[in-house]
Amino acid sequence: MAIIGAFIVLFANAAVSAETATNPGANGYSVSPSLNTITIQAGTTKSLTIYVQNISHATEQVTTITDNFIASPTNNGSPEILLNGGSTSRGLKQYISIPDANFTLQPGQLKPVTVNIAIPANTESGGYYAAIRFAPQSFATGRNINLTGSVTSLIMVTIPGNLRQQLNIVKFGAGDSSGQIDSLFTSSKNIYGVVYFNNTGNIQSQPFGNFTVKQGKGEIYNVPMNKDGGYILPASERYFTSKLQHIGPIGKYTIYGNFGFGTHGELLSAKANFYVIPLWLIWSVMVLMIAAIVFLVIYFGFVRRHKNRINR
Repeated sequence: MAIIGAFIVLFANAAVSAETATNPGANGYSVSPSLNTITIQAGTTKSLTIYVQNISHATEQVTTITDNFIASPTNNGSPEILLNGGSTSRGLKQYISIPDANFTLQPGQLKPVTVNIAIPANTESGGYYAAIRFAPQSFATGRNINLTGSVTSLIMVTIPGNLRQQLNIVKFGAGDSSGQIDSLFTSSKNIYGVVYFNNTGNIQSQPFGNFTVKQGKGEIYNVPMNKDGGYILPASERYFTSKLQHIGPIGKYTIYGNFGFGTHGELLSAKANFYVIPLWLIWSVMVLMIAAIVFLVIYFGFVRRHKNRINR
């Protein structure tokens, strides 16, 4: 099973329409929506439509590929698409059929592609996930079609029943845009609020909330978290960042996080301290400490020699 990261960040809203999301590809295709969310009762079938367009000047012979995907181990929200039939306990591929999987696209042509999803009656409730990819038929070698020549539309299906929505905060604080948390910064520029959530439920979750920065009792800045509506898949961890503004050049600060998730608005909170100390001040203190040590060594050396002369 080949596992290759597909860098299609899950930053679409809960309801994505064909007019609001487009995923262009290097091969001259575009696809919309980039994310489809749908609820299907066990034992029923539903269909959705994905639109693929040929934005090149050549006629294209297109094939459609269905793959499962999982959360990326980088925890940044990008899915990893499981190529060549890769399976997962939350895989949707086995329930999907596409009647018109191979077709021709003329230059500029926009084609609706129907995706049928048939959920067996005994399917466990929760979230199930698949990726629909469109690629040139010439790229296919058996079942192995790489990601670089394809465009992708993700599908997230919710099967009602015993749905468990549960998020936990595993890490929180100030850090950088890549999710690295620290407590000491030498510059007030490019400091981010960072929170890591772990989804222990059986359904994708879309957290919301705010980071608030205070110095003493005064509030300095407040910024939304996950304003793009990103999801966290079950049994996975994901971090979110928001850039912090109005941080002074020096001082102690406290960052607070107030977050919610789920249909009932379950709440989570956290706080952490961080410090901004400019590099020049750190060097100045180090120079003063070294100077003080040198002075003490010279002083006590002088005192010792002076006592030795007196004792003689």
